[in-house]
Amino acid sequence: MNWIKAYSGDEVFHGKFKIYAEKAHYVKWSPLTTYYNNVTRQTYYKVPINKNWPNGTDVCGQAFVDGTASNGTACVTVHN
Repeated sequence: MNWIKAYSGDEVFHGKFKIYAEKAHYVKWSPLTTYYNNVTRQTYYKVPINKNWPNGTDVCGQAFVDGTASNGTACVTVHN
């Protein structure tokens, strides 16, 4: 896996993103800031991963509005 993106459905999003894989003991937080994306109307935080996680590892992303309230969780399962 080369990279992963956590999305918010808003074109302006104030908060932070969490990308994690519990099975692989990996957690990455974005800075708490305001993100803008007027082109796609979705804001995102892209993290370079460059890891080979084991088959079946769940990698998840969350958006935290104002840094506290989760705006939902999306996960993908690694298949080798």
